[in-house]
Amino acid sequence: MNSQVEGSRYRGSAQSNGHDATTNTSNYIPQTTDRTRWRLLDERGRHTWKYLKTDEEVAAWPQSAADKFHLGVDTNLPELPPSKTPQDSIHNALTFFEQLQLPPGNWACEYGGPMFLLPGLVVTWYVTETIVPEEIRIEISNYLYARQNKEDGGWGLHIEGKSSVFGTAMNYTTLRLLGADAEDPRMVKARGTLHKLGGAVMGPHWAKFWLSVLGLMKWEAVNPVPPEFWYVYCVVIHIILYSDRGQVTSGLGSRVAMALVDSYASGLPTNVFHLVA
Repeated sequence: MNSQVEGSRYRGSAQSNGHDATTNTSNYIPQTTDRTRWRLLDERGRHTWKYLKTDEEVAAWPQSAADKFHLGVDTNLPELPPSKTPQDSIHNALTFFEQLQLPPGNWACEYGGPMFLLPGLVVTWYVTETIVPEEIRIEISNYLYARQNKEDGGWGLHIEGKSSVFGTAMNYTTLRLLGADAEDPRMVKARGTLHKLGGAVMGPHWAKFWLSVLGLMKWEAVNPVPPEFWYVYCVVIHIILYSDRGQVTSGLGSRVAMALVDSYASGLPTNVFHLVA
């Protein structure tokens, strides 16, 4: 692609807030998956990524330009001529995006930005004992590490936000649930920032809710809110999880309790539902 449309050929998924998900640090062995094996399945607008395990599967389902684009690899599309007029630019754009159209006729896009959605999904997988495929575990971890703030190792409410208790507590916990080592330098740095901010006990309602689902906080720390009052897209999952009053799974406390300030790691006071940093 020429410079006038450069940046479209590559999705740019390797960009981060100063961290590459595969950056090597002490006591850390980089993990990644083979991007040539990922395929975006579009079922009438429902998009899911599938990881092909065998060479036979790869041969039977070739990777499309759209797959490559959203994976951040070279689409191998032909170079377009330099634009000399506005009409040329429009033609180049239409020519390029035509190649990204999915079989049902729609286009895919990344729902990126918020840093509080993946934690809820992973916590739900954990408490429902859902098996998480290794390739999914690896790439979720890579994504969260790539979005870790370079300066202090925390996470914000969104990918450009400064580190907050909410973002740091939830994404730290998520990585621990996915198997991150507590002594990984990135986790140590994130934990230190969380403690400086007051610990998970200073998190907003959603943080306290999800930590209570895991059994890491007492439900008394959560402001009482009927599930019906939650946003529409949250209602079903919160009704299911709240009705079960999440019980801590054996060993979970020792795995992620360090996300809490030491003085609150056990015997959390019940009058903290109003505390928000």
